[in-house]
Amino acid sequence: MKTTKLLIAFLAIFAISSYAATAAELKTTIESYRGGGTGSLSVAIIGSQLTVTGQLTGVSDELDLDIDAGLRVIWKASLTGTAAEDGQSLIYTIGTGIFEVQSGKIEQTNNCDDHSGHFIAIDTGGKMTISGGEVNSRCIAVVVYDGGTVTINGGTISGREVAVESYGLVNISGGTVSTDGGDGSHAVYNGGGTVIISGGTVSATTGYAIYNYNVGDGIVTISGGLVFAYYDLIDGLGIIYNDDGFPISGNAVILAWDNAAGTTTYMAGTNTDIVKAPDAATAVWDVRGGIAYTNGTNTGFVKVAGVTVSAGSPIIPQIANSNIRIQAIGNAILLENLPKNSKVELYNLQGKQIYSTTSHSSLATNHLKIDVQTKGMYVIKIGTQTTRVAVR
Repeated sequence: MKTTKLLIAFLAIFAISSYAATAAELKTTIESYRGGGTGSLSVAIIGSQLTVTGQLTGVSDELDLDIDAGLRVIWKASLTGTAAEDGQSLIYTIGTGIFEVQSGKIEQTNNCDDHSGHFIAIDTGGKMTISGGEVNSRCIAVVVYDGGTVTINGGTISGREVAVESYGLVNISGGTVSTDGGDGSHAVYNGGGTVIISGGTVSATTGYAIYNYNVGDGIVTISGGLVFAYYDLIDGLGIIYNDDGFPISGNAVILAWDNAAGTTTYMAGTNTDIVKAPDAATAVWDVRGGIAYTNGTNTGFVKVAGVTVSAGSPIIPQIANSNIRIQAIGNAILLENLPKNSKVELYNLQGKQIYSTTSHSSLATNHLKIDVQTKGMYVIKIGTQTTRVAVR
């Protein structure tokens, strides 16, 4: 796969069929493009910025753009079509100007289920930003060639085989990069470039979230955001293929669901079949049907398809001491007859601790009142035992 893809990258440098030295020439190139499809595109020019709107469907020919320094092409249009040849894309950009997907859609519909074809939504040897909208492909969504740069700070990028394939520089600080393909699919495929993840979500199902193919040359750093994948088909932690390990820093969260265990029903607040990194991160099943996670200021939720999460306390014995009384009155939880020097903790059903203290003999009859801000179900833990209490 490596040889074929690098050959595609080399040939693509010579595939440019139209060049534009000015904003006016770029406008003409874009507005005259039909690609064998139906519809049209319009370009509005304000200074050095060109905003593309409109809709084209059924496209089969490539739109090639050489964007000069100082120019920015803002994509707000909808383009759908089929890359007809191996290595072809719907849009190819080059030059030192910037192509930015701000809204709208670019969607490539040709399949590459056998991993032998490479049909691309958009590729670049220049500078590209994805700040919104959708870039989708039933094969490969985005390819950045050697010398090219892609910045992702918003939007959604999805590819059935690969969402983002890099031989250049990829910076991910926001948005969602994902693949839902089978074995051999990757959310991020690094063929020898540099991938920097400081935010956003990179996720896969039965493939790798990140596949660092050319480990000797390829660089992957993770300092924020979420990287998630299923566990059964992956080496090491189950998310990243990289012989040198996976560098994690900052408030990054790495998660895997061990679906090989065969369980699809979980209880909120538990961490059964969840693998996480770093150790400082927390991750528990959430009633929304996925995993809630936290590492410092990095807090979020990832949906896990096919999983059912029920509300309830974790599978821990209930409070055995019959002398302890727990009741909710208004927005408060009252505890009576607490054992001396016992630790008392309160959690919501997402597993987040919202209160912790230790009862002392100096407390009058060992009573404790815990004020809560939100009505709902809570898990209270006294020592090593738990029970639920509803604040209504």
